[in-house]
Amino acid sequence: MDTSVVIDLDRIDPEQLPRKVAVSAITLAELAAGPAATLDLAERARRQDRLQRAEAAFEPIPFGSEAARAYGEGARRCDGGRAPTSQEVRGSADCLRRGRRGFAAGDQERSGLRWAE
Repeated sequence: MDTSVVIDLDRIDPEQLPRKVAVSAITLAELAAGPAATLDLAERARRQDRLQRAEAAFEPIPFGSEAARAYGEGARRCDGGRAPTSQEVRGSADCLRRGRRGFAAGDQERSGLRWAE
C-alpha cells in the first residue's frame, strides 16, 4: 500500500482493498518522517500512533537496487503520456521486484487492516 493509503486506512472500505496487502520500506520511512513534519502536538501524536500500528502490522518489503530499477520500469510503462502516481509506480516496482503482477505475495490479510481505536 502506498503511504497515502495507510494514512487513510480508517476511511477506506476494506472491500476496496486487495485480499492481501503489503507496504514497502519506503512507506514506513515516510510514515516515520510524519511526526517530525508537524508542530501540532495532537497531529504529531496521531502520526506516531499510525506509524506504530503500521510497524506492528507489516513486515515491510525491502526497497533496494532491484526495486529501484523496477520503479523506473514501472514509470516507463505508464500509459497515456501522463506522469504515474506514486502509488502506481511503487506498486509496479514492488510487483516487478517480486516477479508478480499483483499485490498478493505473502502479505497481510485485509481483515487485519482495521486498526482498533
